[in-house]
Amino acid sequence: MLLLLLLLLLLLLQLRLLQLLLLLLLLLLLLLLLHLLLLLLLLLLLLLLLLLLLLLLLQLLPLLLQLLLLLLLLLLLLLQLLLLLLLLLLLLLLLLLILLFLLLLLLLLLLLLLLLLLLLLLLLLLLLQLLLLLLLLLLLLLLLLVLLLLLLLLLLLLLLLLLLHHYFYCYFYNLYDYHFDDGRPTDDRRLTDGRRLTDDRGTTDGRPTDDRCWTRDDRRTTPDGRPTDDRRTDDVRPTDDAGVTTDGPRPEDGRWTTTTTTTTTTTTTTTTTTTTTTTTTTTTTTTTTTTTTTTTTTTTTTTTPTPPPTTTTTATTFTATSTTTSTITSTTDDQRTTDD
Repeated sequence: MLLLLLLLLLLLLQLRLLQLLLLLLLLLLLLLLLHLLLLLLLLLLLLLLLLLLLLLLLQLLPLLLQLLLLLLLLLLLLLQLLLLLLLLLLLLLLLLLILLFLLLLLLLLLLLLLLLLLLLLLLLLLLLQLLLLLLLLLLLLLLLLVLLLLLLLLLLLLLLLLLLHHYFYCYFYNLYDYHFDDGRPTDDRRLTDGRRLTDDRGTTDGRPTDDRCWTRDDRRTTPDGRPTDDRRTDDVRPTDDAGVTTDGPRPEDGRWTTTTTTTTTTTTTTTTTTTTTTTTTTTTTTTTTTTTTTTTTTTTTTTTPTPPPTTTTTATTFTATSTTTSTITSTTDDQRTTDD
């Protein structure tokens, strides 16, 4: 029973709860309806607002169109400005290009000027080299002229020396030469009767045979050039000489003894000069050999007259010295050419 009661109670309670729940649901539904109504109202309001907006828009359409046109105009202006800016930029670029081109032209002109200056410098250097060459040639010519002048001076000095030698030897020697009364010089080693010794190789008028500057003696001479007071035969023997023997001429009253001493000195000098000229393909060798041989011969002849056994004669000794110098010069040129 209790259980039933409890169950009943529970049922009752449940019924109450269900009612409550239903009430709550109803309330909720009401609330929802209210919300829906509110929403509808709001929608209506919105519609009204939209209508109002439409009306406003309809009134504002010309203004909007004008604004749009203004915007379009502004856009066009902006585009034009942009185009102008682009044109300006292009003009600036063109100006820059022109300036660059002008700069390049200036650089080219500067390079040309530098090249011209270099060419001028080269020409100046060439002119200086030519001037130096001309100066060298002038110096060489001056040296050659100086050498020629020196050679001419040497030749003139040699000529003056020869003339002075000729003058002093041919004139002053003759002026201040002492002679005997018969015209013989004091150094003529002849006997008083005019006879000459065998080693005296002079002319009949008392001059040595190598004397080329004396003139012909204006005294009376024989056709062979001997003076008339020279008592000798045509074979150059004195007229009082009885004959010629194997040891030379002698007078009638004696015999001459002749002693001859000969000394020979030979000096040889050899000079060798070698010149070598080398080119890219040819080598030329020139050898010059100069040999100078100097031979000096000294001959000393002593002649002593020997008196006969029965006659007292004073013996006189005469000494004559002659020197002969001979020079032999030989030059040999040896030229050899070698092809590389």
